[in-house]
Amino acid sequence: MHFLPSMGVERPDLSMVKRILNYAQHVDTTGCYGTTTYAYTKYTLNVSRRNAALLVVPSMYAIAHGKRRKYITETYEKVCLKGIGKYETRKVLDITTIPHRRHSMTTVLKYMTPDLYHETIIENSIFSPFHVNNIRFYKYYVTFLSNGTARVAFKPKYTNTQLVVGQAIVNAADGRVISATLSGEYDMIRFNMNLYMGEKGFRSLLPKDVRLFCNFSFMGSRTKGSFRAVYNLPEIKPEDMAGESDAERMEQIRPVALNMEETAILSTYEEDMRNSRAAQDSIKSNTPK
Repeated sequence: MHFLPSMGVERPDLSMVKRILNYAQHVDTTGCYGTTTYAYTKYTLNVSRRNAALLVVPSMYAIAHGKRRKYITETYEKVCLKGIGKYETRKVLDITTIPHRRHSMTTVLKYMTPDLYHETIIENSIFSPFHVNNIRFYKYYVTFLSNGTARVAFKPKYTNTQLVVGQAIVNAADGRVISATLSGEYDMIRFNMNLYMGEKGFRSLLPKDVRLFCNFSFMGSRTKGSFRAVYNLPEIKPEDMAGESDAERMEQIRPVALNMEETAILSTYEEDMRNSRAAQDSIKSNTPK
């Protein structure tokens, strides 16, 4: 990995950019491997326009067949870190209103674990404006603030779907990214990402709260998605998940409340399920033995 060297007396804004690009190289990550933590993810999908073309997109197949227009999924997972940007997950609890309990727009879920300081933020796509090798792709604009932080805006030097536009609030002393917003369009998905990073040690290289808003368009079909992931959550014990159903158990452990739209989607689904079970029970009770 290359460092950007300091060169005598230089412009404060250039020094600030160098501190940002060099920050990750000064962080001790030896304690990262084997660390176990927990994460919560929720997302809603709103199919504003649906046609037969949606059937040929594997990650959209389930909602292409669904009768509803709006869906919600919630997941609580155990996460074992194998390094920065490397991890294994195991689901603790998972609920969804998508037919057959499938997950849709799975490619977008990769955006919920951005590796901000890696050369590419999401797998091998989206070149990070916070990596030293990518300085040739971006222009930076620094504004120093009065509270010991700086606002760093960035935009691509070239038109390329693997580049993003946005800004970050950073610690002016060491270049640590506190929060950032990224916007772009890649693989038919237009997205806007807001994220907050951890504060200390290797966790400062990892996100602690990620929100993503996206639009997926394909041959006339349109789907909007709203995603959120919260990390560094406590272990969930059996006594923490009191309730007869998965929905009741999720109600006990979710770290952030559902908004009105999310609550309405889940409530409508649960009512439909109750009505369906009641209808099935009625048929069974009226069927001669």
